Amino acid sequence: MKKVLILLMFILLFGGCAREKTATPPVPELNFKGDISVTYNNYTLECSIENNLANSCEITVKEPCLLSGLKMIVKGGNCKLEMGKVSYEFDPAALKHTEFATSLSEALTNVLNTTKYSQLENGMWKYTGQTEIGQFTLLQDGETGYPISLKIPDADLSVKFKNMKSDVN
Repeated sequence: MKKVLILLMFILLFGGCAREKTATPPVPELNFKGDISVTYNNYTLECSIENNLANSCEITVKEPCLLSGLKMIVKGGNCKLEMGKVSYEFDPAALKHTEFATSLSEALTNVLNTTKYSQLENGMWKYTGQTEIGQFTLLQDGETGYPISLKIPDADLSVKFKNMKSDVN
């Protein structure tokens, strides 16, 4: 009996050492507020973003000044523009200059559905997945889980995330 107990203790103590640890990314933090720099079709916009996967993705333009205050709200496949008290719902494909908002929202939603991820040498995680427009690559901070950057080459879209916070209502 003593031999069996010693053998079990040996297995429990040292059995885990032989197993190879597999790295997994932190759960992506996709409910957030923050700032983004968007480069889309050679245009650059500075915006604030509020992403709530259960509800919507809201992007408000800060710069250029001419568009400051313009809000794009993506819910499911629908998009709405708001400027002050004026709002307009439309098919995102009809206004190509706002297509980046739906592509960004779709990529953030699809991160949870992708199984393709890898850890980079600097501790960040790289996700690849698909949107209606094309393949996306999202880099995630390995510590916080927040996105760092997103690229959709077929849409000529590049997004950099800054000042991320998880206090989304």
